[in-house]
Amino acid sequence: MAHSQRLSSDDFKSLQPLRRVYGAHFSLSVARCGDGIKWACVVSKKASAKAVSRNLVKRRARAVLAPLLQNSRAPIALIFHAKRSAADASFAALKEDLRSLAERSGVVGAKGDSALQ
Repeated sequence: MAHSQRLSSDDFKSLQPLRRVYGAHFSLSVARCGDGIKWACVVSKKASAKAVSRNLVKRRARAVLAPLLQNSRAPIALIFHAKRSAADASFAALKEDLRSLAERSGVVGAKGDSALQ
């Protein structure tokens, strides 16, 4: 993930989500952001007690989302919250869930190309 696409702690405090989209393993909060697309993946201790599995879910999510969101120029912030089921899900299941959330939110088109450029 490029540094310019990361959400800082100040960004988290100032964001007011416009809407939420729910999937099998993640929920997505969509908010307005001043400059370009910014995104983060949050995996709480409630989702998985072990740091190793939390980090695995985050790494998998970043691996799926980075190519999907790299070309988007939309001024929005995306926060992907992992559910408990994400810790036990396969990479393919996480990939499908994250891709469908991005499509349903309108950030990425059905073919994986960026819709909001």
